[in-house]
Amino acid sequence: MIGWYVHHHGGGHLRRLQAIRPHLRHHDVTVLSSLRRPDDWQGDWVHLPMDLGADADPTAHGALHWAPTGVPGYRERMRLIAAWVAQHDPALFMVDVSVEVTALVRLLGVRTATVVMPGDRSDRPHRTGYDLADLLIGPWPAGAHRLPAGPAERVVAVGAISMFDGRRRPPLEPVPGRVLVLNGLGDGPSLADIDKIRQRVGGEWIVRGGRGERSTDLWADLTSAEVVVTHAGQNAVADVAAARRPAVVVAAERPHEEQVATVRALRRAGLGVPLESWPDLDRWPDLLEQARRRGAEGWDRWNPGNGAQRAADAIEDAAR
Repeated sequence: MIGWYVHHHGGGHLRRLQAIRPHLRHHDVTVLSSLRRPDDWQGDWVHLPMDLGADADPTAHGALHWAPTGVPGYRERMRLIAAWVAQHDPALFMVDVSVEVTALVRLLGVRTATVVMPGDRSDRPHRTGYDLADLLIGPWPAGAHRLPAGPAERVVAVGAISMFDGRRRPPLEPVPGRVLVLNGLGDGPSLADIDKIRQRVGGEWIVRGGRGERSTDLWADLTSAEVVVTHAGQNAVADVAAARRPAVVVAAERPHEEQVATVRALRRAGLGVPLESWPDLDRWPDLLEQARRRGAEGWDRWNPGNGAQRAADAIEDAAR
Protein backbone atom coordinates (compact mmCIF):
# COMPACT_ATOMS: atom_id res chain seq x y z
CA MET A 1 0.00 0.00 0.00
CA ILE A 2 1.16 3.53 -0.83
CA GLY A 3 -0.32 6.63 0.79
CA TRP A 4 -0.36 9.76 -1.38
CA TYR A 5 -0.87 13.26 -0.02
CA VAL A 6 -2.14 15.74 -2.65
CA HIS A 7 -1.83 19.44 -1.83
CA HIS A 8 -5.03 21.41 -2.37
CA HIS A 9 -3.52 24.59 -3.88
CA GLY A 10 -3.94 24.64 -7.66
CA GLY A 11 -4.63 21.63 -9.83
CA GLY A 12 -1.11 20.51 -10.72
CA HIS A 13 -0.53 18.15 -7.78
CA LEU A 14 -3.69 16.20 -8.57
CA ARG A 15 -2.86 16.01 -12.28
CA ARG A 16 0.58 14.62 -11.46
CA LEU A 17 -1.03 11.87 -9.36
CA GLN A 18 -3.45 11.08 -12.20
CA ALA A 19 -0.55 10.82 -14.66
CA ILE A 20 1.57 8.52 -12.48
CA ARG A 21 -1.11 6.28 -10.93
CA PRO A 22 -1.82 4.10 -14.02
CA HIS A 23 1.87 3.11 -14.11
CA LEU A 24 1.98 1.78 -10.54
CA ARG A 25 1.67 -1.97 -11.04
CA HIS A 26 2.48 -3.48 -7.66
CA HIS A 27 0.85 -1.24 -5.04
CA ASP A 28 -2.61 0.08 -4.28
CA VAL A 29 -2.84 3.82 -3.64
CA THR A 30 -4.91 5.70 -1.09
CA VAL A 31 -5.11 9.46 -1.58
CA LEU A 32 -5.31 11.84 1.38
CA SER A 33 -6.29 15.37 0.37
CA SER A 34 -8.61 18.31 0.96
CA LEU A 35 -9.47 18.28 -2.74
CA ARG A 36 -12.75 16.78 -3.90
CA ARG A 37 -12.39 13.23 -5.11
CA PRO A 38 -12.55 13.17 -8.94
CA ASP A 39 -15.54 11.33 -10.33
CA ASP A 40 -13.33 8.92 -12.28
CA TRP A 41 -10.92 8.11 -9.44
CA GLN A 42 -10.61 4.39 -8.83
CA GLY A 43 -9.40 3.70 -5.29
CA ASP A 44 -9.67 4.92 -1.72
CA TRP A 45 -9.74 8.63 -0.96
CA VAL A 46 -9.49 10.12 2.56
CA HIS A 47 -10.90 13.63 2.65
CA LEU A 48 -8.93 15.97 4.92
CA PRO A 49 -10.44 19.13 6.44
CA MET A 50 -9.01 22.49 5.46
CA ASP A 51 -6.46 24.04 7.79
CA LEU A 52 -7.52 27.69 7.62
CA GLY A 53 -6.72 29.95 10.53
CA ALA A 54 -3.43 30.89 12.12
CA ASP A 55 -1.79 32.02 15.29
CA ALA A 56 0.92 34.68 15.55
CA ASP A 57 3.60 32.34 14.18
CA PRO A 58 2.34 29.39 12.08
CA THR A 59 5.92 28.72 10.92
CA ALA A 60 7.20 27.54 14.34
CA HIS A 61 9.99 30.14 14.35
CA GLY A 62 10.83 29.50 10.70
CA ALA A 63 11.22 25.73 11.03
CA LEU A 64 8.05 24.92 9.05
CA HIS A 65 5.84 26.51 6.41
CA TRP A 66 2.39 26.05 7.96
CA ALA A 67 1.81 24.55 11.40
CA PRO A 68 -0.63 26.83 13.20
CA THR A 69 -1.60 26.14 16.81
CA GLY A 70 -5.19 26.20 17.99
CA VAL A 71 -6.64 25.47 14.52
CA PRO A 72 -9.03 22.49 14.68
CA GLY A 73 -8.87 21.78 10.94
CA TYR A 74 -5.09 21.55 10.95
CA ARG A 75 -5.02 19.30 14.02
CA GLU A 76 -7.71 17.03 12.57
CA ARG A 77 -6.03 16.64 9.17
CA MET A 78 -2.78 15.59 10.83
CA ARG A 79 -4.68 13.21 13.12
CA LEU A 80 -6.40 11.59 10.14
CA ILE A 81 -3.09 11.09 8.34
CA ALA A 82 -1.51 9.54 11.44
CA ALA A 83 -4.55 7.30 11.99
CA TRP A 84 -4.45 6.10 8.38
CA VAL A 85 -0.73 5.29 8.68
CA ALA A 86 -1.31 3.39 11.92
CA GLN A 87 -4.14 1.35 10.38
CA HIS A 88 -2.55 0.53 7.00
CA ASP A 89 1.22 0.50 7.67
CA PRO A 90 2.08 1.68 4.13
CA ALA A 91 5.27 0.64 2.36
CA LEU A 92 5.77 4.27 1.27
CA PHE A 93 4.04 7.59 1.67
CA MET A 94 4.20 9.98 -1.31
CA VAL A 95 3.91 13.68 -0.41
CA ASP A 96 3.06 16.18 -3.16
CA VAL A 97 3.79 18.50 -1.41
CA SER A 98 4.10 19.44 2.26
CA VAL A 99 7.07 19.69 4.58
CA GLU A 100 4.79 19.12 7.56
CA VAL A 101 3.23 15.93 6.20
CA THR A 102 6.66 14.62 5.21
CA ALA A 103 7.92 15.20 8.74
CA LEU A 104 4.82 13.68 10.38
CA VAL A 105 4.89 10.47 8.35
CA ARG A 106 8.67 10.02 8.63
CA LEU A 107 8.43 10.43 12.42
CA LEU A 108 5.83 7.65 12.36
CA GLY A 109 8.50 5.37 10.93
CA VAL A 110 7.34 5.25 7.30
CA ARG A 111 9.51 5.77 4.23
CA THR A 112 8.59 8.96 2.38
CA ALA A 113 8.93 10.35 -1.11
CA THR A 114 8.32 13.89 -2.28
CA VAL A 115 8.42 16.04 -5.39
CA VAL A 116 11.09 18.70 -5.66
CA MET A 117 9.59 21.94 -6.93
CA PRO A 118 11.40 24.49 -9.13
CA GLY A 119 12.51 27.85 -7.80
CA ASP A 120 14.41 28.97 -4.74
CA ARG A 121 13.83 26.16 -2.24
CA SER A 122 16.87 26.90 -0.09
CA ASP A 123 14.77 28.00 2.90
CA ARG A 124 14.95 26.01 6.13
CA PRO A 125 11.60 24.17 5.84
CA HIS A 126 12.22 23.01 2.27
CA ARG A 127 15.68 21.78 3.18
CA THR A 128 14.25 19.91 6.16
CA GLY A 129 11.60 18.24 4.03
CA TYR A 130 14.14 17.16 1.43
CA ASP A 131 16.49 15.83 4.11
CA LEU A 132 13.69 13.72 5.62
CA ALA A 133 12.51 12.18 2.35
CA ASP A 134 13.86 8.83 1.20
CA LEU A 135 13.11 9.64 -2.45
CA LEU A 136 13.19 13.01 -4.22
CA ILE A 137 11.52 13.16 -7.65
CA GLY A 138 12.34 15.94 -10.10
CA PRO A 139 9.70 16.23 -12.87
CA TRP A 140 12.17 17.61 -15.39
CA PRO A 141 15.19 16.35 -17.36
CA ALA A 142 18.50 15.89 -15.56
CA GLY A 143 20.38 19.14 -15.07
CA ALA A 144 17.45 21.38 -16.02
CA HIS A 145 17.17 23.13 -12.64
CA ARG A 146 19.82 24.53 -10.33
CA LEU A 147 19.18 23.07 -6.88
CA PRO A 148 20.94 23.28 -3.49
CA ALA A 149 23.90 20.89 -3.34
CA GLY A 150 22.38 18.32 -0.97
CA PRO A 151 19.04 17.73 -2.74
CA ALA A 152 20.65 18.06 -6.18
CA GLU A 153 22.76 14.97 -5.52
CA ARG A 154 19.72 12.87 -4.52
CA VAL A 155 17.05 13.97 -6.99
CA VAL A 156 15.82 11.37 -9.45
CA ALA A 157 15.12 13.52 -12.52
CA VAL A 158 12.48 11.61 -14.49
CA GLY A 159 11.68 14.15 -17.21
CA ALA A 160 8.45 16.09 -17.53
CA ILE A 161 5.32 14.28 -16.34
CA SER A 162 2.22 14.68 -18.49
CA MET A 163 -1.17 12.99 -18.57
CA PHE A 164 -0.52 12.69 -22.31
CA ASP A 165 2.69 10.67 -22.01
CA GLY A 166 2.79 8.17 -24.83
CA ARG A 167 -0.24 9.66 -26.58
CA ARG A 168 -0.01 9.62 -30.37
CA ARG A 169 -0.63 12.92 -32.08
CA PRO A 170 -3.50 12.77 -34.58
CA PRO A 171 -2.45 12.79 -38.25
CA LEU A 172 -3.94 16.25 -38.76
CA GLU A 173 -2.12 19.47 -39.53
CA PRO A 174 -2.52 22.28 -37.00
CA VAL A 175 -5.02 24.95 -38.00
CA PRO A 176 -3.13 27.91 -39.53
CA GLY A 177 -3.39 31.00 -37.36
CA ARG A 178 -4.89 29.16 -34.37
CA VAL A 179 -3.34 30.18 -31.03
CA LEU A 180 -4.18 28.32 -27.82
CA VAL A 181 -3.78 30.26 -24.56
CA LEU A 182 -3.33 28.12 -21.42
CA ASN A 183 -3.86 29.85 -18.09
CA GLY A 184 -3.41 28.61 -14.56
CA LEU A 185 -6.34 28.30 -12.17
CA GLY A 186 -7.69 31.74 -11.35
CA ASP A 187 -5.07 33.81 -13.14
CA GLY A 188 -3.68 34.78 -16.52
CA PRO A 189 -4.35 37.69 -18.87
CA SER A 190 -7.88 39.02 -19.16
CA LEU A 191 -10.01 38.12 -22.15
CA ALA A 192 -9.91 41.81 -23.12
CA ASP A 193 -6.10 41.72 -23.19
CA ILE A 194 -6.15 38.58 -25.31
CA ASP A 195 -8.60 40.23 -27.71
CA LYS A 196 -6.25 43.20 -28.12
CA ILE A 197 -3.46 40.82 -29.12
CA ARG A 198 -5.77 39.00 -31.51
CA GLN A 199 -6.73 42.28 -33.16
CA ARG A 200 -3.04 43.15 -33.47
CA VAL A 201 -1.82 39.86 -34.98
CA GLY A 202 -4.98 38.24 -36.36
CA GLY A 203 -5.90 34.57 -36.31
CA GLU A 204 -8.13 32.49 -34.06
CA TRP A 205 -7.39 32.65 -30.33
CA ILE A 206 -8.75 30.03 -27.93
CA VAL A 207 -8.41 30.61 -24.17
CA ARG A 208 -8.48 27.69 -21.74
CA GLY A 209 -8.29 27.90 -17.95
CA GLY A 210 -8.10 31.01 -15.81
CA ARG A 211 -10.66 33.45 -17.18
CA GLY A 212 -11.33 31.32 -20.25
CA GLU A 213 -13.44 28.21 -20.70
CA ARG A 214 -12.39 24.87 -19.29
CA SER A 215 -11.17 22.53 -22.00
CA THR A 216 -13.28 19.47 -22.75
CA ASP A 217 -10.48 17.93 -24.84
CA LEU A 218 -7.13 19.50 -24.05
CA TRP A 219 -5.21 17.11 -26.30
CA ALA A 220 -7.28 18.20 -29.31
CA ASP A 221 -6.83 21.85 -28.32
CA LEU A 222 -3.07 21.40 -28.09
CA THR A 223 -2.52 19.43 -31.26
CA SER A 224 -4.75 21.66 -33.39
CA ALA A 225 -2.97 24.87 -32.36
CA GLU A 226 -0.33 26.41 -34.57
CA VAL A 227 1.21 28.09 -31.50
CA VAL A 228 0.52 27.70 -27.76
CA VAL A 229 0.85 30.61 -25.34
CA THR A 230 1.13 29.13 -21.87
CA HIS A 231 1.99 29.91 -18.29
CA ALA A 232 5.10 28.12 -16.98
CA GLY A 233 3.44 25.66 -14.62
CA GLN A 234 5.07 22.25 -14.65
CA ASN A 235 2.03 20.39 -15.99
CA ALA A 236 1.25 22.96 -18.67
CA VAL A 237 4.81 22.90 -20.00
CA ALA A 238 4.86 19.09 -19.84
CA ASP A 239 1.61 18.91 -21.85
CA VAL A 240 2.86 21.35 -24.49
CA ALA A 241 6.05 19.33 -24.76
CA ALA A 242 4.07 16.08 -25.07
CA ALA A 243 2.08 17.58 -27.95
CA ARG A 244 5.33 18.94 -29.51
CA ARG A 245 3.82 22.37 -30.16
CA PRO A 246 5.60 25.68 -30.82
CA ALA A 247 5.13 27.77 -27.70
CA VAL A 248 5.54 31.11 -25.99
CA VAL A 249 5.98 30.33 -22.28
CA VAL A 250 5.32 33.21 -19.86
CA ALA A 251 6.06 32.94 -16.13
CA ALA A 252 3.17 33.76 -13.77
CA GLU A 253 3.80 35.01 -10.25
CA ARG A 254 4.24 32.11 -7.85
CA PRO A 255 5.94 31.65 -4.46
CA HIS A 256 9.67 30.97 -4.57
CA GLU A 257 9.79 32.22 -8.21
CA GLU A 258 8.73 28.75 -9.28
CA GLN A 259 7.65 29.65 -12.80
CA VAL A 260 10.51 32.09 -13.36
CA ALA A 261 12.89 29.22 -12.60
CA THR A 262 11.14 27.04 -15.19
CA VAL A 263 11.33 29.78 -17.82
CA ARG A 264 15.06 30.17 -17.15
CA ALA A 265 15.53 26.41 -17.43
CA LEU A 266 13.75 26.42 -20.79
CA ARG A 267 15.92 29.31 -21.97
CA ARG A 268 19.10 27.45 -21.04
CA ALA A 269 17.80 24.40 -22.90
CA GLY A 270 16.82 26.43 -25.97
CA LEU A 271 13.15 25.41 -25.79
CA GLY A 272 10.16 27.47 -26.88
CA VAL A 273 10.12 31.25 -26.46
CA PRO A 274 10.47 31.71 -22.67
CA LEU A 275 9.56 35.01 -20.99
CA GLU A 276 9.74 36.05 -17.34
CA SER A 277 6.79 38.46 -17.57
CA TRP A 278 3.85 39.26 -19.82
CA PRO A 279 5.14 41.19 -22.87
CA ASP A 280 3.93 44.48 -24.32
CA LEU A 281 1.37 44.35 -27.11
CA ASP A 282 3.84 45.40 -29.81
CA ARG A 283 6.08 42.42 -29.17
CA TRP A 284 3.51 39.76 -29.98
CA PRO A 285 3.93 39.56 -33.77
CA ASP A 286 7.66 38.86 -33.36
CA LEU A 287 7.17 36.45 -30.44
CA LEU A 288 4.69 34.33 -32.36
CA GLU A 289 6.96 34.29 -35.39
CA GLN A 290 9.89 33.22 -33.19
CA ALA A 291 7.77 30.34 -31.86
CA ARG A 292 6.80 29.26 -35.38
CA ARG A 293 10.42 29.31 -36.54
CA ARG A 294 11.62 27.33 -33.54
CA GLY A 295 8.74 24.87 -33.89
CA ALA A 296 8.82 21.76 -31.71
CA GLU A 297 12.61 21.63 -31.63
CA GLY A 298 13.93 20.10 -28.42
CA TRP A 299 10.64 19.31 -26.70
CA ASP A 300 11.50 15.60 -26.81
CA ARG A 301 14.44 16.37 -24.50
CA TRP A 302 12.15 17.98 -21.92
CA ASN A 303 9.45 15.34 -22.22
CA PRO A 304 10.65 12.05 -23.76
CA GLY A 305 7.20 10.61 -23.14
CA ASN A 306 7.98 8.32 -20.21
CA GLY A 307 8.24 10.68 -17.23
CA ALA A 308 5.16 9.25 -15.51
CA GLN A 309 6.44 5.70 -16.00
CA ARG A 310 9.89 6.59 -14.66
CA ALA A 311 8.35 8.31 -11.64
CA ALA A 312 6.20 5.24 -10.95
CA ASP A 313 9.22 2.95 -11.22
CA ALA A 314 11.19 5.11 -8.75
CA ILE A 315 8.26 5.16 -6.31
CA GLU A 316 7.78 1.40 -6.42
CA ASP A 317 11.52 0.79 -6.06
CA ALA A 318 11.48 2.98 -2.94
CA ALA A 319 8.42 1.15 -1.63
CA ARG A 320 10.25 -2.17 -1.92
